[in-house]
Amino acid sequence: MLRKAHPLCFYFVTYDTMNQTQLFDLLDKYFHWLIDDFGLSYKRNEFASVYSSDKLAMELCWDRYHPTIDIILHGEPDYSRLSFGWVISYLTNERFNANNSFYKSGDKEENAKKLAELFKTHSKHIILEIDTWWIPAQKNKIKIWENDLGISPVNFLDRIYKYVESFERAD
Repeated sequence: MLRKAHPLCFYFVTYDTMNQTQLFDLLDKYFHWLIDDFGLSYKRNEFASVYSSDKLAMELCWDRYHPTIDIILHGEPDYSRLSFGWVISYLTNERFNANNSFYKSGDKEENAKKLAELFKTHSKHIILEIDTWWIPAQKNKIKIWENDLGISPVNFLDRIYKYVESFERAD
């Protein structure tokens, strides 16, 4: 079952020159290949363009001037969703920081194109091999948070720890 995009994933600013439909049209323009290349289903809701397979959903939306992708493994709790930034940080072993140098400030079309190109580079692995990276990427996210904060992050992380541990016990 598809859920609405995470509220933190969706920020339209009032001084934006593009309306919501135009912004989602940009995402569709640069990510439509997901339907052709992987046979994903597509649905647009009020918060996101959503591409889905039987295993995962990818919610594409906008955060100010740059697009974002949240990846959701079907059947898993909502708090286990991973942003593409966390996934790419794990897959490349390099910290991905969308707010600093990846995007061109204000150029929404260029930003959508750039994210689509980066995602396409890793799309086979992300979409077809999610079982190989899902829990390691969750662990990597926790490790980065711990390193950044010097301690385990606040209360909600307890759920993520237990979630990851449940897979380790199953092995």
